[in-house]
Amino acid sequence: IITRSSYDHRDFLGNTLEHIAGEKAGIFKKNVPAIIAPQFSDVVLKTLADKARLAHTPCLTHGADWSYTMTGDGFDFQKANSKLSLPRPSLIGEHQYANAATAVATLKKQTRFKVSDDAMRSGLQNAVWPARLQRLTDGPLMKLLPDGYELWLDGGHNDSAGEALAQQAKHWASGDGKSLCVVVGMLSSKNPGEFLAPLAPHIKALAGIAIPHESKSLGSDIIAQTATKLGVTASKSHDSVPEAIGWLLTQSPVPARILITGSLYLAGHILKTHM
Repeated sequence: IITRSSYDHRDFLGNTLEHIAGEKAGIFKKNVPAIIAPQFSDVVLKTLADKARLAHTPCLTHGADWSYTMTGDGFDFQKANSKLSLPRPSLIGEHQYANAATAVATLKKQTRFKVSDDAMRSGLQNAVWPARLQRLTDGPLMKLLPDGYELWLDGGHNDSAGEALAQQAKHWASGDGKSLCVVVGMLSSKNPGEFLAPLAPHIKALAGIAIPHESKSLGSDIIAQTATKLGVTASKSHDSVPEAIGWLLTQSPVPARILITGSLYLAGHILKTHM
C-alpha cells in the first residue's frame, strides 16, 4: 500500500517527491498487487507507475481503478461497476476518508481471508489511533485548563499533516468559533515551515517547545521564529508543556482549543507522562 507521498524522511528517501516515491516503490514485488492511495502529484503517480512496470507489479490506483465519494453520513466506495456505502470513520479529519477508502480497496483486493462488508463497517466505526487528532479529557494537563477549553494531541510533522490539521482547524472554527492555540515541538530533521505554513492562518497563538529528553529536538526558539515569519504574531518559546499551556491561556482569555502537535516523539511523551 502506497499512501500519499509527502516531504518526509529526506535523510533516507531524498529531497524531491519523485525520489521519495521511487524509494517507497521499493516495496513493489512481482505479481503482488499494490494499492495506490490518493496522490496530489502527477510526478508521484508517474514514478509509481514506472516502478510498477519494472517490477511487474499490478497497481490498483485511486482515480483509475477505484474511488470514493463522501456522503452526508459516510462515504461510498466505488470499484468497476460496484458501489459500497460505508459509515463515517471514527477517526477525526476529512483526510481519514481517504485512509479508510484505501483500507477498503486493500481488503477488497486481498484473497488470504474473507472480510465481510459488515466487518468493515464495524472496523471503521470503532478504529482507535492514539495521537491522531486525539482529544485528551483527563490527566494533569487538563487540570490546567479552565472550563470550556479543549485539549487535543496530534503527531503530525510534515506538509501533508499540516494541510490535514489546517482543514480540521477550519472545520472546527466554522462549528463553534473557538480560537486555536498550539504547542509545537519537532525533531531537527523536520522542516517547521513546511508543517506550519498551511496551519498558520488558523492559529491565534503558538508556543514552541523542545521535545523533552530528546537530543535531536529542534530548538523551541526556531519553531517560534518560524511561526512569527508565517504571520502568527503571538509566538513564543517555552521550557515545558505546562508552561506553554499557561502562556497560551493568557493569549486566549475565552475558551479555546489547544492542540499539541509537531512530532510523534512529543506525542509519546505526552501520553506517557501527562495521562
